Amino acid sequence: MLFQTRSNTLFYYRLFFVALFLLLGVSGTGIVVLEYYAGINIIPTETAIDKHALFTTLSVMGALGFFTAFIMIFLMREKRGSDSDRRKLSKPLDFFDRRSKTDRRSI
Repeated sequence: MLFQTRSNTLFYYRLFFVALFLLLGVSGTGIVVLEYYAGINIIPTETAIDKHALFTTLSVMGALGFFTAFIMIFLMREKRGSDSDRRKLSKPLDFFDRRSKTDRRSI
C-alpha cells in the first residue's frame, strides 16, 4: 500500500500551518506597530527595559513567522518544468515500452 502525498487532506493540513505562521507573524508585528508607533498599550510593562525586550521578542517572532510561512508556501508549490511533462512527448506508449524498463521521459 502506497502513501499518497498529494491528497487533499495533506494539502489542507499544510495550509493550516501556513495560516498559523502567518497569524503568528501578523500578531507579532501588529503588537509592535500598535505599541511603538500608535502608542496603544496592549501589553503593560513596568520598566522601559521590559518594553524593549518585548519589542525585540515580538519583532523576531513576527519576522520568523512570516519567513516560515513564505518558505512553506514556496515548498508547497508544485514545480513542473517544460521538459518533464509526459503529455508533451509525441512517442506513443507501446506494450514493449511498458515491459522494458526504459524511462521514456529521458528520451
